Amino acid sequence: MALPPVRPIISWGIKALWYLAETALTGVLWDKFDEANEIQPSGGTLEEPGANSWRHWSLRWDNVITGDTADAQVFGLDIVNLTSGQVDPTWTQGDYDTVIGHLSTFYSGISAHVSSNYSLGQVAAYVKAFRPYDDPKPFVDSGAPDIEWAGNVAGSGLPGLPPQNCTTVTEQTPSRANWGRFYLPTLGMAELTSVGRLDSAKAGQIITLANTLFENLANAQFPVVVPTTSSGSTKTTFVPKRTLQAVTAVSIDDVVDIQRRRRYAAPLFNQVQPVAQTQTLPAGELDDVAA
Repeated sequence: MALPPVRPIISWGIKALWYLAETALTGVLWDKFDEANEIQPSGGTLEEPGANSWRHWSLRWDNVITGDTADAQVFGLDIVNLTSGQVDPTWTQGDYDTVIGHLSTFYSGISAHVSSNYSLGQVAAYVKAFRPYDDPKPFVDSGAPDIEWAGNVAGSGLPGLPPQNCTTVTEQTPSRANWGRFYLPTLGMAELTSVGRLDSAKAGQIITLANTLFENLANAQFPVVVPTTSSGSTKTTFVPKRTLQAVTAVSIDDVVDIQRRRRYAAPLFNQVQPVAQTQTLPAGELDDVAA
C-alpha cells in the first residue's frame, strides 16, 4: 500500500521558516559588507561642509538645434577626494585638473554614441556634504559651482531619436537597494538595432568607457561614490543612513530608457482636423453627451 502524501502545509511551513532565516542572515551579512565600503558622514553646513564633503560633477549637453537652455541634458557623478586613504575635503587646482582629465577622455569617447544634436557645453563641480542626522534634510545646499569648464565636445551620432530616449549606466554598490545610475545624452540612431534595442557591440563600447573612467579615477584616489540616505528596501529593514557607498561595478543593458523631463516642453505645431459626420446622435439620453 502506498504511503499517504505529505501534507502541503508542512512543506510550506519549512519554506517559510527558511525564508525568514535567510532574510535575517542576508540582512546581517549586507550590513557587515556595507560598512567596509562606506564613508561615514559628519555633519556640515554650507560654510563648513564637514570632513567628509565630496564633489558632484555635472555634465551639461546642450541642444545645438533648438539652442534652448530648457532642452539641455544633464548627468552627474559624485566623486570623493582621498589623501593617504582618508577623505580630503580640500580640492586643489591639481585635484580638479586630474579629474577633468579623466572625464575628458570619457566624454570624448562617449560623443561618438551621442546624437549630433547635442554638444557638451559645461562641466561643473559642486561641493556636496551631508547635514547632521537631526536635520530632516540630508544634504547641505551646494550653492554655485566650485569650479567649471567649457566642454566643447560635439556628439557625432546619427540624429533622429526623440530627446527623451537614452541609455543608463548603473552604478552597482554592495547594497542592491542603494545602486546609483546616470542617464547618458540622447543616443545616435545607429546605436540601436532594427527592433529598437541598444546594439550589443555599442553597449560594450559604452560600458568599457565608463568602467575605464571609474577605474582610472579610483586609482588616482578619486573614487566615484553613491550618496546613500537610507538602508534597507522594506519598512521593516529601513534605517536612515548618510554615507557614501563605493561603486564596485558598472553595468548596461539593451533596453532604451525614457527620461520624461528631457521631452520637448511644447509642440511646434498641433494639427486638428474636424471629423465630418453624416449621422447625428439619436435624441433622448444621449443629448447630454452630444452637448
